[in-house]
Amino acid sequence: FEINSLGEQFNQTLDELLKRTEEVEKEKIHRERLAQQFKIGHEIQRSMLPASLPAFSGLELAPGYAAAQEVSGDLYDFFEAESGGVGFLLGDVCGKGLGAALLVANLQATIRSQRELAGQPARLLERINRLFFHSTRPEHFATLFFGFYEPATQMLCYVNCGHPPPVLLHANDAPELLAPTATVLGAFEHTV
Repeated sequence: FEINSLGEQFNQTLDELLKRTEEVEKEKIHRERLAQQFKIGHEIQRSMLPASLPAFSGLELAPGYAAAQEVSGDLYDFFEAESGGVGFLLGDVCGKGLGAALLVANLQATIRSQRELAGQPARLLERINRLFFHSTRPEHFATLFFGFYEPATQMLCYVNCGHPPPVLLHANDAPELLAPTATVLGAFEHTV
């Protein structure tokens, strides 16, 4: 009788072990698929960053990017305007991971679609904010610095929507912090 009882316990333990092994294998496959999807997301996000930088005499551009996770809500971009000037931006959507990466793709596409206003940073960011506000929820806000540099006049106009102040380095002067000029994007219908 004891041997039968011991045999039943052994069989139950073996069944539970086999079930657990199967669950672990399924979990491993799920994690591998998820890791592959994040790797693809990372590659897509990296491809959204500028492949080359505009070159201007007397102006040095040096961006850098290091995501805290595989995908993130950080972005930077550059684009040349018809006037010969260059628009550039630094931004960060609140949160991390896949949700932030989707929001940053939305924000970047919105900015690129409105870049004809690059020479008017305040007007551009007012429009971007309104579009971003209506396509997200208020808890999905972004900080964004947008600058427009006109090489012919060597003038920089910018709007800083709650982003940590970038540092402007002048050739012979002390560094200048470009302080926020407006609140974050997307949290309120009117920001600039």
